[in-house]
Amino acid sequence: MGSAMGVGNILRFPSVTAKNYGLQWFIPYGIAIPTIAMPILLLEIALGRATKGASALALRKVSGSPRWSGPGLASVVSAFGICTFYSVILAWCMTYFRYSMGWLLTQDKTPWQGRSEDFFHYDVLKLAHKDDPTDSDGMPWELLGWSAMIWFISYAVICKGVGVTGKLIYVTMALPMVLMVIVTVRGVTLENAWSGIKNYVGVFRTDKLFDGGMWSSAIGQIFFSTGTGVGVYTAYASYTSAHQNAVQDALIISSSNSIFEVFVAFGTFGAMGALGLFAQNSESLAKDLDELSSFGVGFFTYPDALSKLPLPNLWAAVFFFVLVMLGLSSMFALLEGAVTTLVDSTFLKTRFRPPRWLTVLFVCITGYLISIAYTTPGGFHRLNSLDIFLNEVAVVFASWIQILLATTLYRWRDLANVIGYKSFYLSLIAYIGSLVIGSLVGSMCRKQDGAVWIGFGTGIGILVTFTIASMIAAVKHLGGPNVNTDNTCWEKEQKKDLCAMLKGGRKERIVKAWWLITSYSGRQLTNDLNIFVGDGSNWSIPGIWAPTLRYIASPILFVTFTFGLNKLYDKGIEAHAEPTPKNMAIIYAAVVTGLILLIAASGWISKRWINGLLPPPPTSKDVDSSEKATFTPLWEDAKAKLAESAVRNMDQWDKVVKEGKV
Repeated sequence: MGSAMGVGNILRFPSVTAKNYGLQWFIPYGIAIPTIAMPILLLEIALGRATKGASALALRKVSGSPRWSGPGLASVVSAFGICTFYSVILAWCMTYFRYSMGWLLTQDKTPWQGRSEDFFHYDVLKLAHKDDPTDSDGMPWELLGWSAMIWFISYAVICKGVGVTGKLIYVTMALPMVLMVIVTVRGVTLENAWSGIKNYVGVFRTDKLFDGGMWSSAIGQIFFSTGTGVGVYTAYASYTSAHQNAVQDALIISSSNSIFEVFVAFGTFGAMGALGLFAQNSESLAKDLDELSSFGVGFFTYPDALSKLPLPNLWAAVFFFVLVMLGLSSMFALLEGAVTTLVDSTFLKTRFRPPRWLTVLFVCITGYLISIAYTTPGGFHRLNSLDIFLNEVAVVFASWIQILLATTLYRWRDLANVIGYKSFYLSLIAYIGSLVIGSLVGSMCRKQDGAVWIGFGTGIGILVTFTIASMIAAVKHLGGPNVNTDNTCWEKEQKKDLCAMLKGGRKERIVKAWWLITSYSGRQLTNDLNIFVGDGSNWSIPGIWAPTLRYIASPILFVTFTFGLNKLYDKGIEAHAEPTPKNMAIIYAAVVTGLILLIAASGWISKRWINGLLPPPPTSKDVDSSEKATFTPLWEDAKAKLAESAVRNMDQWDKVVKEGKV
């Protein structure tokens, strides 16, 4: 919960929603909650519980190969990258908090009253000219100091372990939520607040429904606010006990997060209405919304609205205190993924063996040094650009790869041995090719009318054609003498069912081939994960979970990733043609995003390097190099746990019998 509820709910959600104001925004946002946020959240929590490791190890066990650990590392690096600019946002909040407290007893107005934008640029960012972010009015020492304080607090909490972090989050999350409810209620009661709320939930702009940017922003917001795709939940879940209800946790976290940010936005739009933002003509409104940064609502709109309240400095101090507390809880969670990955890595465990506090110190010092780039001249534009592209490109891609491994490539050799390798590869072309080529065609035609439908039609055509070809090859293989079930990890009942099917007619083989091609990997992962998360009174993962990931979440994520790449490409071309400071910030964000995508592919570049960042196997604690590390895949762990449970149940039964209770 601490990772989900933070600055993204209060600042980023209203800012992104304001750019796409109207009820139509809730269509992609509402679709993304049950089809993307909840299933991916459940996947990350369940993998953490089952593998007892961070994202890189979890994907290693799911795929059975260290080469696929790269996307897990990319998600952790993305989380760390978010922390580097997250700390600066909290430093801005602390600056506002300091001014509010300083004026509380001496002034009856806020220091930014009537000049919120100028205050942000001149007093907070220390710019000499608002229109020239490279012209600084001196070093922003206050921001550097507050940022250092944020990193020090993060270090002090995280170095003690997840036990201390979990207890502290009760304070850093619960208290700010109560205060934010009070601030929101005050926002909706401002004069003319309804004019803003009406544009939040009272209008419907049909033309925006086919705007890929709105869909991309909605899904990017889901990722940013819930914290999925950055390895946080996998890392935390690796510490949980067997009695933790993973399915229930995913449901509570995702739904509570969305309810909270939708509720808080009522206060924000009320403040916009009180300021007369939506009373402008359409051209002025479009210009103001287009210039609104990802966090502009929190530092432009809300401060103006707070200035109109009685005791404005008190309300401002409460508001920015809330932001800092919620931001710290998210910082703790985001950093834990990076710390867990390093602490558990073979490289550190077998060579240097540093204590946890030293590893955490290294992570925090590195993060602080990087964050300086966002406090210096031009740092605001670098921060804003990186926030957009990191969430809409790098994080989305890492999550898509995770879903691909879970629902398409999990235990793929078992499937290929039964339906034949030819049929299996054709099914991969059908699924992956339809997404890649369809999105590519849509991107090439994106400036034409109906580009979305052109790409959609191309993808569907490839999917249907190659699925039929895969079915034909599978049915032919199943009817031949080369079906191999001996090398699979199937249970005896599954092999018996397959043999019975092979004795049937062509119709039975067609039905079985269809099920194997479309559902096998996801169904097997559901069964294996339920051995870990569905024991006792815990809820089991429902059967609809894997199809939702494969056929809804995965296509949406890949299309969103394509939209993000298109935006990155278009902005990059624009920046190359006109190298202004703002455009150079876009190039910086593009380079960082590209490096993270390269990390996602690093397993296919250097297997030894990837193995060094994975934990050493439990049976080989004294390995000398990462090359000696061997891991059992998730399905083998599931079989071992199942056998262990059977033995334990038998022992309990024998004990009951001996005691004469039956």
